[in-house]
Amino acid sequence: MESITKRDIHVSDEVIEIMKRWNDEYLEVPASKGKAEEPSEEELAQIEKFKKNGWI
Repeated sequence: MESITKRDIHVSDEVIEIMKRWNDEYLEVPASKGKAEEPSEEELAQIEKFKKNGWI
């Protein structure tokens, strides 16, 4: 019974992801917009360095 529940959750997650992608395409939202990742600590440090140097 537990394996059926796990499989159902997995399938549901896949269906939700497909529907979100379809909706984004329908609304003409760029794919990268919905999948943006948070910057790493190293990237945040680089951003701060660039700001201090006036590059951004």
